[in-house]
Amino acid sequence: MRFMILAAALLAVVPASVLAQEVRPTLGADLPRYEAPAEAPEPPGSRGTLTLQQALALSLLHNPDLAAHSWELRAREAEALQAGAFANPMLGAELENFAGAGQASGFDNAEFTLQLSQFIELGGKRGERRSLAERTTDLAWRTYDIERVRVFSETRGAFIAVLAAQDQLELAEELTRVAAEVLESITRRVRAGGTSPVEASRARVALQASGIEQIEHQRALDVARATLASQWGAVSVAQAEGSLGSISELPTVELLLAGVDQSPEVMAWAAEVLRRDAELELAGSQRVPDVEFAGGVRHFAASGDLGVVAGVSISLPVFNRYGGQIDAASARRHQAERSRQSTANQVRLALQRSVALAEARAIEAVSLRDTVLPEAAKAFELASAALRSGRMRLTDVLDTQRTLFELRSQFIDALVAHHLAVGEIERLTGQPITDISPTSGSLQR
Repeated sequence: MRFMILAAALLAVVPASVLAQEVRPTLGADLPRYEAPAEAPEPPGSRGTLTLQQALALSLLHNPDLAAHSWELRAREAEALQAGAFANPMLGAELENFAGAGQASGFDNAEFTLQLSQFIELGGKRGERRSLAERTTDLAWRTYDIERVRVFSETRGAFIAVLAAQDQLELAEELTRVAAEVLESITRRVRAGGTSPVEASRARVALQASGIEQIEHQRALDVARATLASQWGAVSVAQAEGSLGSISELPTVELLLAGVDQSPEVMAWAAEVLRRDAELELAGSQRVPDVEFAGGVRHFAASGDLGVVAGVSISLPVFNRYGGQIDAASARRHQAERSRQSTANQVRLALQRSVALAEARAIEAVSLRDTVLPEAAKAFELASAALRSGRMRLTDVLDTQRTLFELRSQFIDALVAHHLAVGEIERLTGQPITDISPTSGSLQR
């Protein structure tokens, strides 16, 4: 009876003292909180017109990749909480000197021991382990930032592609309408005997070719809309509302290069360097031996007496001094730093290329808009008038018509390339170019 009372007292006291550990609040309360979306959310509807801001908002709220990354963040936060936990105590029971021979044949001389043991980490291992988990969580957030910027950039690019496809389809419809008008004019002249029926055949072929192009552009628009809608898990979108006509003012290359260290990709590698630092510190702490304390009571059946047992054990770093683990952690830390430098260099090069492309396409678009297209439109008007009066052949008119519409298509392509290059600059820097000043160039927008 005395033995049971002492054993119960031992179990009641140890959790309040030896087992006492830091009480953590609710999951993630002391870490940056992120509310992950509900599982299997319903994809938003996609009816009516859609603006760029609406498309971006839908993507950031409902993109499947971002939803997956949000749960990874929750997992990292949970691991950071778990990393700070103490080791659980061990409860052991031991029965000796029984079921043998002689005086040990029964239980009269048996000895029963009940003890608790607690493993204690020394050298700051628990703190270093928690620091590593927190640095890993920070890296997960940086990775999420990269993914978020990527989704933002891809959605912007997909929206631009829809606008371009809509413009190209309108252009193809206009070309078909003009070709039909030309065919009607040629047909009247053929009936009046003013031109050869061959001209009517040529005009009919041009109309059919325009119709084929119109169908192709309609299919391209359908694909572009589906691509945009996939950013938030929908099937398709209706009409995209916006214009490709504006040309963005670009920051100077020098200003962009000065902020490379704030690029999401470079900052992610900087977070990886800090994580490797924490990993190296944890590896170094392994060199400090850990100890284990044990204590309990022993009952002697022969006399009914009770005794206290206590012990301590410590690991001896004889065969394993963790030198290889420390060297490996140090090597990975240097590797992360070199990767950060390499990424920064790649971002600088990509920024220079994107700025050059954006500026070149802007110059091309302005030149087409202000000079080339007005001249081409004027030439087509004069050719059409000459055709109606019989002073020009149909083939020449078709050439001027084709040239005009090809130049208009080229103008759309130049605007798209400019906006995509601007989007790439924003992806690399992680911020809108309107937040970066001063600007370069003096193009008339």
